[in-house]
Amino acid sequence: MLNRKKLQEMLKHHDWYYNRSDDHYWYTKGHESLDEIHEVIRKAGDKQHEAIAMYNAECPPGYEINPERYHS
Repeated sequence: MLNRKKLQEMLKHHDWYYNRSDDHYWYTKGHESLDEIHEVIRKAGDKQHEAIAMYNAECPPGYEINPERYHS
């Protein structure tokens, strides 16, 4: 089941550029945040395409998920 509000908040507060950080703390926090986002998307069940669309609407260019290649 997709919790739209939770996913929207997670996407809104995610540091999309965490992987460019030279501070291990912020890199780890960003990586954990992204793992949590993907967990919500995986658990979205039949609403997974909607969750991916929400992700793609919020992420910067080049960070999009291809729904055809996403493994749940």
